[in-house]
Amino acid sequence: DERTCWDSAFGLHKSINIAKELLENSAFSSALLLSRGYELAQEGKISDALRTYEQVRQANPIIYIDICHWQQLCWNGCLYGFAEEVIFAGEKAVELFRDDEPETSCFESRGIARAMTGDLAGALQDFQMANRNLMALVNETSKRDWLSPDAQEQRQRWIAALERGDNPFTTEELETLRQAEQ
Repeated sequence: DERTCWDSAFGLHKSINIAKELLENSAFSSALLLSRGYELAQEGKISDALRTYEQVRQANPIIYIDICHWQQLCWNGCLYGFAEEVIFAGEKAVELFRDDEPETSCFESRGIARAMTGDLAGALQDFQMANRNLMALVNETSKRDWLSPDAQEQRQRWIAALERGDNPFTTEELETLRQAEQ
């Protein structure tokens, strides 16, 4: 009913036999579109994902789009060559970040977007922030396997390259990241 919060419902667009009344509910139909946009971003269909997110925002300007949706759009947009078009999503994800959250991928996503758009200093700041938060999490909890040793080493390489003034996000590096997503 109208009290149900549909925001951030992942996979909602795969629902079947949806009641007509529910389809007419603007919150539900916006969440349905948002769910589809998230999947499009995961699939690397960034232009379609961007159009879908814009449809959501036009259809329901008050819908809450959470950090995961913005982060996923930014991350995958960068991996598929759309850094300039998705950096705003990284900014939105970072705006929604709370210090008590263990997830720091919003900083990594925005960091890649910044690096790919020429802001290497900003990218370095983002990766250092993500690394600090990750290390705090590891020290405070038993989540020592939060990132694999290979992923930790990869991030250290990125930070070292950015400290030297180099952009680590080469075509080959982006391909490696795309392959890891599959």
